Amino acid sequence: MPKWLIWLPIWGTVGCAAGTPSSAPLSAVNPAAAVNASPASASTAPAKALSPATAAQSNPLTPTRKRDALLQRSCDLGSALGCNDLAVLVWSDTNRALLLLERACELGLQRGCTNLALMLAHDPSQHERTVRLLDEACSNSDPVACAKLGDALYGEPEASRSLSKAEASYEKACQLEEPDACVGAGWLQLRGEGTDKSSERAEQSFKFACDHQNFSGGAGLGYVLVGWGNSASETEQGAHWLRVACEHDSGFGCFMLANRVAAQHQRVTPEARELFAKACRLGVKPACTVGTAVDESARAPQNDEPSE
Repeated sequence: MPKWLIWLPIWGTVGCAAGTPSSAPLSAVNPAAAVNASPASASTAPAKALSPATAAQSNPLTPTRKRDALLQRSCDLGSALGCNDLAVLVWSDTNRALLLLERACELGLQRGCTNLALMLAHDPSQHERTVRLLDEACSNSDPVACAKLGDALYGEPEASRSLSKAEASYEKACQLEEPDACVGAGWLQLRGEGTDKSSERAEQSFKFACDHQNFSGGAGLGYVLVGWGNSASETEQGAHWLRVACEHDSGFGCFMLANRVAAQHQRVTPEARELFAKACRLGVKPACTVGTAVDESARAPQNDEPSE
């Protein structure tokens, strides 16, 4: 059997949703642009309130501009909620959002401090402050802060990072029902990083994430059941979850399902080749080389064939 068929790496990224602002206390929507927000330091200039009278002279206030003006006004009057909610809405405007979040945090809003930490996390020079803010919020049982604290600690240099604290942060966030953190906890538990190695605990962590529509968790659950299942039924359940994860664009799920299909047939079937191709498109580099390696192997002369 080709070696790649039995190569089942634990591949994946712990902490899946890095950089997204947590939900505002009111009804503000998290902007998609926040995922790619660039790190920056807050300006020393105060945030300017939008004056309804001035705006009306140029053009009428749209509902969005009116909302923003009201939130800015409430922030200027000392409302931490107003500062935080407006920051979430203008997240892509990094300097302005930082000023607003600094204000919300200063006014004692825990979620404001968490969101401030999420924005500061993009700046390596702010790492210590980021960890401190997240640690304080996590100690007050903010699930988003605990999850992001796990990310921050796990991302530190290997020589100095505390895997036990990272795992504990992920696990606490998972217990507080933060699905992304359950994925991080599951991988550390499966690898035995910062905690006792346990496929059973990892299975439970992945299952919770999967049950809450996190398909990275579904891929992890499938991986554990296929690799550590105690029966044919559990193995088939694992294959099912790998397929579900793949259908929802989990590259790892596609890659592991392709390995299983190829192993079952002792060759790269059309289905396996398609799964490897999808995993490649989704960023799993080992999947990109499988088809090429197999094609070259098929063309190479076998040792027992007579030379011409």
